[in-house]
Amino acid sequence: MPVLIIFISFMMAMSMRNVAAVTLLTHVPDAHERAGFMSANSAMQNFGAAAGAAVSSQLLQAEPNGVLIGMSGVAGIAMLCALALPLQLKYLRRLTHS
Repeated sequence: MPVLIIFISFMMAMSMRNVAAVTLLTHVPDAHERAGFMSANSAMQNFGAAAGAAVSSQLLQAEPNGVLIGMSGVAGIAMLCALALPLQLKYLRRLTHS
């Protein structure tokens, strides 16, 4: 049961983060450029997900007994990316409101 609560909390937090990021991103392009910009942004998000999957597949290995090794490296990269996002959003907000 605790894993279910943690997972639901995580998914809610990611949804809130995405709402804030997309709201801020809509202020970057002019109205007539917004559709193309959002499509390019979506493409970059998908590219990032694919790159993350490729890198993590190189870092993760399974031992003969089934234990997954390399997870600490993947988790570290994920934490760095998550911690960098608020700084990136703050910088973007400063650029769009100057």
